Amino acid sequence: LALAFMMRRGFYPDFIAFWYAARAFLHGLDPYAVTPSGAPYFVNDRFFYPFPSVLVVVPFAPFALPVAGALFFAVSSGLLAFALSRDGYARLTLFLSFPYVMAASLGQWAPLIMAAVLLPGLGFLAVCKPNIGVALALARPTRAAVYGGAAVLVASLAFDVHWPMKWIANLRTMQGHPPPL
Repeated sequence: LALAFMMRRGFYPDFIAFWYAARAFLHGLDPYAVTPSGAPYFVNDRFFYPFPSVLVVVPFAPFALPVAGALFFAVSSGLLAFALSRDGYARLTLFLSFPYVMAASLGQWAPLIMAAVLLPGLGFLAVCKPNIGVALALARPTRAAVYGGAAVLVASLAFDVHWPMKWIANLRTMQGHPPPL
């Protein structure tokens, strides 16, 4: 389903930001300084997420955008299905909901972040998408979310010690729905 949505001509999912940033990083470029503004994408937004999200998407970066987005969403959905089905299959009806289908069409992080909240060992992933991840981690705090998230943030500084300042600078340029920071 996600692949079908992402293969539509002229359509670029939300996942493009992460995919493009991961590809830039793999090519030695600063993900916070480049935009997918050239052909065929023509998206002028800078990267608005913490650097750990780039690292999570790196395994998907070698693939074409629709395939990468669909694979990312498939892995995320698989982890969420595992988390939801631990006590039976009744909760799997979530995959028939409009919000899930919408997330699939855009290649969004919601299934992965929900899996991270429901599977304590994945709690560190909340730092990748702080606009929803931190709120969910605070609602269900675990050691993995707190200590693992902190460890991931500190470890990510080994790749670029200045990424937090670059990230905040990019957030200040966001238009349309300004962040609360």
